[in-house]
Amino acid sequence: MGTYEKVMTKKYFSRIGYIYVLGAAAIFAVQYLAVWIVQMFFPKIMTGYDAVLIISSLSMYLLAMPFLVVLVRRIPGTTLQRHKMSIGKWFIAFLMSYAAMYLSNLIGLMITQGIGLVKGDIVNNPLGEIVTEISPLTAFVLMVLCAPIVEEYTFRKLLVDRTAKYGERTAIVLSGLMFGLFHGNLNQFVYAFTLGTFFGFIYVKTGKLIYTITLHAAINFMGSVPGILMLRSRVFTEFANMSGDIDEMMNLFVNYAQEILIYILYLIFIIVLVTVGVICWALSFKKMKCAPGEVTILKGQWFRTVILNGGMVLYSLFWIWQIIKQLLE
Repeated sequence: MGTYEKVMTKKYFSRIGYIYVLGAAAIFAVQYLAVWIVQMFFPKIMTGYDAVLIISSLSMYLLAMPFLVVLVRRIPGTTLQRHKMSIGKWFIAFLMSYAAMYLSNLIGLMITQGIGLVKGDIVNNPLGEIVTEISPLTAFVLMVLCAPIVEEYTFRKLLVDRTAKYGERTAIVLSGLMFGLFHGNLNQFVYAFTLGTFFGFIYVKTGKLIYTITLHAAINFMGSVPGILMLRSRVFTEFANMSGDIDEMMNLFVNYAQEILIYILYLIFIIVLVTVGVICWALSFKKMKCAPGEVTILKGQWFRTVILNGGMVLYSLFWIWQIIKQLLE
């Protein structure tokens, strides 16, 4: 790659970064404006956490994200070759996705707990707050139906189609990194980056967004709806109100034996999913190869070309600042 090509490639990635910064700014502006309008004219609607989340989410999905899509689509993209994924391979991909999400989430929680110890205070977990406050129906509509479609189109198709010509690895890593940062908090960044990278790999190898959308939806479902139902159950309510007395504990197990057994079986099911997923990773990792692109970026120049440019730096700083603010709250 000559000097001119290096400069043009760097400008190309910078342009993508600037566009996604505009999209991020639009998201914040639209969400703030939507919530403000509803609070001004329909204050009674804003009494519950569900209403706030629905208004802010739908304003993002229906207004800000389409604005971002229009801007990104002005950059010509490449058409990926399409390959069919069998049901069996999809299920293996789900197991790998779930294991990656579960383990990377644990890593993220350990990091934030460590920061909390240094800080001298607990680091808030936005996702945990959402799960404990919203209804299962709201979680299903927003997290299982809306988010996977919008986010996979925005961070997989739009990004990968426009960066795959620089190599599959470049498209995959950039897709995962920008997707992880987009969540705006450290708790979610770790597993969102991990999942985003894996979903990027699946998309470049299949060229079909339906596979990553359905995987994303399945992971979001497993991470939200069952947990909400468990937290809202009578068993957890009784357990949370207990004083720690042994007799109370025994009565809880006697009165809710069936429900507790179901929860134990569910936890065993989760452990099995994670274990099998880790095994699938061990058997598949060496086979996961990334093809080079039409334009080659040398390894020593990759970071300076793809990340260390005006647009990408600004995008990264924008979301890193959001992450820092969340850690300091």
